Amino acid sequence: LTIPNVGDILLGNTQSVISAAGNIIGGNLSVTGNTATITTANYAIGYRDIPPISFTGNLTIATTDAGKHYYSTLSTANVLTIANNASQSFQVGAAITIVNQGTGNITVAQGSGVTLYLAGNATSGNRTVATFGMATIMKVATNTWFINGTGVS
Repeated sequence: LTIPNVGDILLGNTQSVISAAGNIIGGNLSVTGNTATITTANYAIGYRDIPPISFTGNLTIATTDAGKHYYSTLSTANVLTIANNASQSFQVGAAITIVNQGTGNITVAQGSGVTLYLAGNATSGNRTVATFGMATIMKVATNTWFINGTGVS
């Protein structure tokens, strides 16, 4: 079925095939069932916003934190621990940002069996995000993460 430039089309037959040439403009596209190919060439894909997570004290990251940012205004030092893949199975490419507007440093700690590399060198270990620092951690392999940012040591 080729769709001309007309209004909404509703198909009752789940065996129908829809194809369109050129740009598809307007509204939302909802697909239910099997899709053979979806191409996103030349389109920006990703998050428009990076939702916040309030930093309330020592915490361990969870898979639900991917694509979000921890925001701290705390005056005490705290620890954000990167969980081992056995307890929190993040997908490779998962990223979490840390923003520290507090006066207490945030230590980003390697959980048991986790390796955290500082971007730009081969040094691994716990890292500190200082006051007014901002960092992003990204999972690159099972139990292997990188961190980069300003105010990270």
